[in-house]
Amino acid sequence: MTACQHVSIRAVCVPRARASFCSGFAGSARAREPAAEERGALLEGWIHGLLRARHAYKGLYDELSYWAPTQGDVEVDFLLRRGKSFVAIEVKTTANPASLHFAGLRAIADLAGVKRRVLVHMGERAFNTPEGIEALPVMQFAEEVLSGKL
Repeated sequence: MTACQHVSIRAVCVPRARASFCSGFAGSARAREPAAEERGALLEGWIHGLLRARHAYKGLYDELSYWAPTQGDVEVDFLLRRGKSFVAIEVKTTANPASLHFAGLRAIADLAGVKRRVLVHMGERAFNTPEGIEALPVMQFAEEVLSGKL
């Protein structure tokens, strides 16, 4: 059983598949700009690969999964567990994150042990929401992962 199954806000945590990059890779391998519906899968797959590569190199987490409550239509792309603590990560291809992009990260706030909530986006500016959610541009997020600050 994962720690997520013990919280009061019923949720499901499922380990991430090893080949998640495949969801958008085949269509994007052609010599053209990826379609809008491919970009999300490609960016999410790239983030997944970055997290796994950093973990393989020098450890990053005890478990990598995604989170979705059993009720509702929100989810969080990555949930990193370190001991009894969690880092929740949502990936969006938007350059201008809006309130709706933070729905999953707001919903996971009550999960016991969540220490950090991060939305990764394609914009230029890092900022924090009033609820304490961090919004980080992709390259700043990558630097945090690679330096071990995540």
